[in-house]
Amino acid sequence: MNEEKCNVLPKEQKNNNSCKELALKDINAFVKARFTEVKKSNKIKELVSFQSTNKFFIMVRSQEELKILGRIVASNNKSNLPEILSEYEKHLNIVLMLCPTVKTHSNVLMHIFGFFSNEFSDLEKNKFLELQDNYKKGKSTIGA
Repeated sequence: MNEEKCNVLPKEQKNNNSCKELALKDINAFVKARFTEVKKSNKIKELVSFQSTNKFFIMVRSQEELKILGRIVASNNKSNLPEILSEYEKHLNIVLMLCPTVKTHSNVLMHIFGFFSNEFSDLEKNKFLELQDNYKKGKSTIGA
């Protein structure tokens, strides 16, 4: 894994590739386990909830796959749920093979910031933008 693609851990773990790989495997295993529960439920509302809950997790890895998964969920013809779940799982597995980058993290942070920006003072907004700029320039990590 190269550093740009896996700049998601605290600085103390930055140079420990086995820790990075383990953390990403744990996250992926958790998401896969949750999707297995969705499949077992055989309910479209559970898939909709899963998609909503994991929106930013997916977005940080691939906006293109997020759009594809969104279309799959939106096509929720209940009589065809097994096919929908199978197609969704295929694309979810693609997402799980991808590693977030500084660029994709920055994009997701801006999306999330947009939801709350009206709640922040100008000083807080400027501080957030400064911190994000430092992250994009490699001066800090997400956890710092």
